[in-house]
Amino acid sequence: MTITDEFNQEVKDYCGISGTDSDTQVETLIQTADEFIQGAVGEYSTESNRAKTLIKIIANDFFGNREYNESTRVSANTRKLIDSMILQLQMEIRKAEEAAVI
Repeated sequence: MTITDEFNQEVKDYCGISGTDSDTQVETLIQTADEFIQGAVGEYSTESNRAKTLIKIIANDFFGNREYNESTRVSANTRKLIDSMILQLQMEIRKAEEAAVI
């Protein structure tokens, strides 16, 4: 996904972020959310309002939990996202290994 300044600002607004201090982090969260969606559904339209909203929700959840440490509990939603991403990465690695064997 190409991250436009406009979409970056939409995500920042959704997450309640002002200023430019977190711009790099927000771009990384957008890219992570995009990869997550691709892993879940394959190629998708980046113009889809559902996909854009999902990216905002994922970015907001991760941004809100960015200071996770041993004394902080990860939200149930974040835990589900993390578990799903791990499963997707495992499946992608397996698929790549199987393709290399053939």
